[in-house]
Amino acid sequence: DDTRRLMFGQVVERVNAVAPQRVRFVRFGLSDFHEALTQKFAEPEINGVQIDLRNYGVVQGVARAYYGSMSVKDLAALYRDKGNALVQANIRRYRGSSEVNDGMALTLKKDSSKFFYFNNGVTLICRSIRPGSLDSSRMLGRFHLDGVSIINGAQTAGTVAQEPSAHYDAHPAEVLVTCIEL
Repeated sequence: DDTRRLMFGQVVERVNAVAPQRVRFVRFGLSDFHEALTQKFAEPEINGVQIDLRNYGVVQGVARAYYGSMSVKDLAALYRDKGNALVQANIRRYRGSSEVNDGMALTLKKDSSKFFYFNNGVTLICRSIRPGSLDSSRMLGRFHLDGVSIINGAQTAGTVAQEPSAHYDAHPAEVLVTCIEL
């Protein structure tokens, strides 16, 4: 590695001796290339999201987290509105039809009241979480989120977004949501 740097340094000196400031050497490794690509294709940060959580709770520890049940209709609307930017930090995006996703869709069509119990839930990371109006009995809380990304539950969010909003008016469903402030 030092030999290559020395060699490129000599080439830069020779070219710049003839035409000053013509050439420069920049070390650009695989990690630099990966960083450049991910920054180029990065989705914009999602700010100003409001969500309602029913039967919410809070965990204070290494990070602050709020959890509760969210209307599937609201999750679907959020995903339809924000698209893949909402799952930017997830290891994968919505995959479409699969055995698991088709099973979720079937539950939403045939027995939506059981969706909460059959689903693992959705985890969001947020740059900031600001509680808005909070019911003292913790039955309903509104939370304002900035820097939002789903890190677990891209398949759930994508699947629920496949049904029109009117479907959830006739067949309401809930999903467990955890919001972690980092």
